[in-house]
Amino acid sequence: MISSAAVNAERITFAVGADPKRIAAGIETARTARAGAVLDPNELSFGAFVNCTANPDMAAARQVILGTVGVFAHFSGMAGADTSGLEDASVFESVAANYDMANHARSGAAHAAAIDDDFVDRFAIAGPSDYCVERLDSLLDLGLDHLTFVTASRDADPAQAQAGNDRIATEVLPQLR
Repeated sequence: MISSAAVNAERITFAVGADPKRIAAGIETARTARAGAVLDPNELSFGAFVNCTANPDMAAARQVILGTVGVFAHFSGMAGADTSGLEDASVFESVAANYDMANHARSGAAHAAAIDDDFVDRFAIAGPSDYCVERLDSLLDLGLDHLTFVTASRDADPAQAQAGNDRIATEVLPQLR
């Protein structure tokens, strides 16, 4: 998919999580495909969908976005997805195999049981505002020029969800380069 986008589009927005290694690999795949098609790889623009919330309580932050993390983890493990060599291949495959569409984007969905805190910490950005800034800056340093935040799960506490969005707007975004 990334190679096809690189040859047929000028802007790619990755949906592979917030792990800099995965995004860097996507960028490299795109640039290689574009160069192979005798197109200038420097004409590509990159961005990413990022599951993100800011909350001083790391556990609460993880819980707020667990359902949306499941949605994007599902994409990485869908039928036909190559999970070989991925650190979290078993999580991606389990989420995809057990995806509960009736509880799409809900942290209480059955497939969310396969998602532990360590996975959320690699795949998403959830925690105090300064932590979020540091993680987001590491993605921007890879050459991303746009980010699309995917925030609270459908069944997240509304007050926690709003507080996370407010922190992103007032404490995180102003600090990003």
